[in-house]
Amino acid sequence: MIVIDSLETNTVRQYDFGQIDKIDYEKLPFKIKTKNQEDNNCYYIKTIKNYVPKNNLEFSGEIYLLIDNDCFSATETVIRAYKQLGIGKVLGANSGGGCSVVLPPWIFELPKSHILFMLEVELTFNEDGTINELYGTKPNIELEKSYYPTSFPNSYSKTDLVKDNWIKMIINEK
Repeated sequence: MIVIDSLETNTVRQYDFGQIDKIDYEKLPFKIKTKNQEDNNCYYIKTIKNYVPKNNLEFSGEIYLLIDNDCFSATETVIRAYKQLGIGKVLGANSGGGCSVVLPPWIFELPKSHILFMLEVELTFNEDGTINELYGTKPNIELEKSYYPTSFPNSYSKTDLVKDNWIKMIINEK
Protein backbone atom coordinates (compact mmCIF):
# COMPACT_ATOMS: atom_id res chain seq x y z
CA MET A 1 0.00 0.00 0.00
CA ILE A 2 1.08 3.57 -0.56
CA VAL A 3 -0.01 6.74 1.18
CA ILE A 4 -1.38 9.42 -1.12
CA ASP A 5 -0.29 12.61 0.58
CA SER A 6 -1.54 14.96 -2.15
CA LEU A 7 -5.21 14.16 -1.37
CA GLU A 8 -4.97 15.44 2.18
CA THR A 9 -6.50 18.86 2.63
CA ASN A 10 -4.26 21.88 3.10
CA THR A 11 -6.48 23.27 5.85
CA VAL A 12 -5.54 20.41 8.19
CA ARG A 13 -1.85 21.23 7.82
CA GLN A 14 -2.48 24.80 8.96
CA TYR A 15 -4.16 23.76 12.21
CA ASP A 16 -2.18 24.36 15.40
CA PHE A 17 -1.79 20.99 17.14
CA GLY A 18 0.19 22.53 20.01
CA GLN A 19 3.46 21.17 21.35
CA ILE A 20 4.20 17.64 20.15
CA ASP A 21 6.95 15.60 21.80
CA LYS A 22 8.06 12.07 20.96
CA ILE A 23 8.52 9.99 24.12
CA ASP A 24 10.10 6.63 24.84
CA TYR A 25 7.94 3.69 25.86
CA GLU A 26 9.73 3.56 29.22
CA LYS A 27 8.53 7.11 29.99
CA LEU A 28 4.86 6.38 29.33
CA PRO A 29 2.52 6.63 32.32
CA PHE A 30 2.39 3.36 34.27
CA LYS A 31 -1.33 2.83 33.56
CA ILE A 32 -0.75 2.96 29.81
CA LYS A 33 2.17 0.51 29.97
CA THR A 34 0.15 -2.00 32.04
CA LYS A 35 -2.53 -2.29 29.33
CA ASN A 36 -0.24 -2.04 26.29
CA GLN A 37 3.06 -3.47 25.17
CA GLU A 38 6.08 -1.90 23.54
CA ASP A 39 5.96 -1.98 19.75
CA ASN A 40 8.98 -0.89 17.72
CA ASN A 41 6.76 -0.31 14.67
CA CYS A 42 5.16 2.72 16.26
CA TYR A 43 6.15 5.66 18.39
CA TYR A 44 4.51 7.48 21.25
CA ILE A 45 3.87 11.19 21.43
CA LYS A 46 2.62 13.61 24.04
CA THR A 47 0.77 16.74 23.02
CA ILE A 48 0.23 19.92 24.98
CA LYS A 49 -2.39 22.35 23.77
CA ASN A 50 -3.15 25.79 25.12
CA TYR A 51 -6.73 26.97 25.07
CA VAL A 52 -7.07 30.75 25.25
CA PRO A 53 -10.61 32.14 25.36
CA LYS A 54 -11.37 35.04 23.03
CA ASN A 55 -14.08 36.39 25.32
CA ASN A 56 -14.10 36.16 29.09
CA LEU A 57 -17.49 35.72 30.74
CA GLU A 58 -18.00 36.52 34.39
CA PHE A 59 -19.76 33.33 35.47
CA SER A 60 -19.75 31.79 38.93
CA GLY A 61 -22.19 28.88 38.52
CA GLU A 62 -21.54 25.21 37.87
CA ILE A 63 -21.20 23.88 34.33
CA TYR A 64 -22.31 20.38 33.34
CA LEU A 65 -21.41 18.64 30.11
CA LEU A 66 -23.82 15.85 29.18
CA ILE A 67 -22.31 13.06 27.06
CA ASP A 68 -23.36 9.64 25.79
CA ASN A 69 -22.28 6.97 23.31
CA ASP A 70 -23.31 9.18 20.39
CA CYS A 71 -20.53 11.66 21.24
CA PHE A 72 -17.46 10.74 19.18
CA SER A 73 -14.81 12.09 16.82
CA ALA A 74 -14.48 15.89 17.11
CA THR A 75 -16.80 16.02 20.14
CA GLU A 76 -14.36 13.67 21.85
CA THR A 77 -11.73 16.41 21.68
CA VAL A 78 -14.09 18.79 23.48
CA ILE A 79 -14.96 16.18 26.14
CA ARG A 80 -11.32 15.33 26.83
CA ALA A 81 -10.29 19.00 27.08
CA TYR A 82 -13.29 19.81 29.29
CA LYS A 83 -12.51 16.93 31.66
CA GLN A 84 -8.73 17.44 31.78
CA LEU A 85 -9.09 21.18 32.39
CA GLY A 86 -11.64 20.61 35.13
CA ILE A 87 -14.06 23.15 33.66
CA GLY A 88 -17.05 21.40 35.25
CA LYS A 89 -18.61 17.99 35.72
CA VAL A 90 -18.99 15.52 32.87
CA LEU A 91 -22.22 13.53 33.28
CA GLY A 92 -23.81 10.72 31.32
CA ALA A 93 -22.59 7.54 29.67
CA ASN A 94 -19.20 6.82 28.12
CA SER A 95 -18.56 8.72 24.93
CA GLY A 96 -18.00 6.85 21.68
CA GLY A 97 -14.30 7.76 21.52
CA GLY A 98 -12.35 8.26 18.31
CA CYS A 99 -10.27 11.32 19.00
CA SER A 100 -7.55 12.17 16.48
CA VAL A 101 -5.10 14.24 18.47
CA VAL A 102 -2.37 15.07 15.97
CA LEU A 103 -2.76 13.37 12.61
CA PRO A 104 -5.77 13.48 10.31
CA PRO A 105 -6.85 10.15 8.80
CA TRP A 106 -4.55 9.08 5.96
CA ILE A 107 -5.71 8.04 2.51
CA PHE A 108 -4.38 4.71 1.26
CA GLU A 109 -4.55 3.10 -2.17
CA LEU A 110 -4.62 -0.65 -2.70
CA PRO A 111 -1.94 -1.48 -5.28
CA LYS A 112 -3.93 -3.66 -7.73
CA SER A 113 -7.53 -2.49 -7.42
CA HIS A 114 -6.64 1.17 -6.72
CA ILE A 115 -9.42 1.28 -4.15
CA LEU A 116 -8.95 4.28 -1.87
CA PHE A 117 -9.78 4.27 1.82
CA MET A 118 -9.16 6.48 4.82
CA LEU A 119 -7.67 5.15 8.03
CA GLU A 120 -6.70 6.75 11.32
CA VAL A 121 -3.05 6.06 11.95
CA GLU A 122 -2.85 7.19 15.54
CA LEU A 123 -4.25 5.66 18.69
CA THR A 124 -5.08 7.75 21.76
CA PHE A 125 -5.18 6.51 25.33
CA ASN A 126 -7.39 7.46 28.24
CA GLU A 127 -5.85 8.34 31.60
CA ASP A 128 -6.45 4.77 32.84
CA GLY A 129 -4.50 3.30 29.89
CA THR A 130 -7.51 2.07 27.90
CA ILE A 131 -7.70 2.90 24.20
CA ASN A 132 -9.91 5.91 23.58
CA GLU A 133 -11.06 4.67 20.16
CA LEU A 134 -12.66 1.63 21.80
CA TYR A 135 -13.73 2.78 25.26
CA GLY A 136 -14.33 6.51 24.86
CA THR A 137 -14.15 8.89 27.80
CA LYS A 138 -15.75 7.96 31.10
CA PRO A 139 -17.84 10.73 32.65
CA ASN A 140 -17.17 12.03 36.17
CA ILE A 141 -20.71 10.96 37.10
CA GLU A 142 -22.33 8.05 35.26
CA LEU A 143 -26.05 8.27 34.54
CA GLU A 144 -28.47 5.77 33.08
CA LYS A 145 -28.45 5.69 29.30
CA SER A 146 -31.06 7.82 27.59
CA TYR A 147 -33.77 5.58 26.15
CA TYR A 148 -35.62 7.75 23.69
CA PRO A 149 -36.54 6.25 20.33
CA THR A 150 -33.42 8.15 19.32
CA SER A 151 -30.70 9.59 21.50
CA PHE A 152 -32.28 13.04 21.19
CA PRO A 153 -34.95 14.50 23.50
CA ASN A 154 -38.51 14.95 22.29
CA SER A 155 -37.79 18.65 21.80
CA TYR A 156 -35.40 21.29 23.05
CA SER A 157 -38.11 23.41 24.65
CA LYS A 158 -37.60 24.22 28.33
CA THR A 159 -40.86 22.41 29.18
CA ASP A 160 -39.67 19.14 27.59
CA LEU A 161 -36.04 19.38 28.70
CA VAL A 162 -36.91 19.67 32.41
CA LYS A 163 -38.74 16.32 32.08
CA ASP A 164 -35.52 14.57 30.96
CA ASN A 165 -34.09 12.32 33.70
CA TRP A 166 -30.55 13.66 33.21
CA ILE A 167 -31.71 17.27 33.50
CA LYS A 168 -33.81 16.39 36.56
CA MET A 169 -30.73 14.86 38.22
CA ILE A 170 -28.71 18.04 37.63
CA ILE A 171 -31.45 20.30 38.97
CA ASN A 172 -31.99 18.10 42.05
CA GLU A 173 -28.24 17.90 42.78
CA LYS A 174 -28.12 21.59 43.73
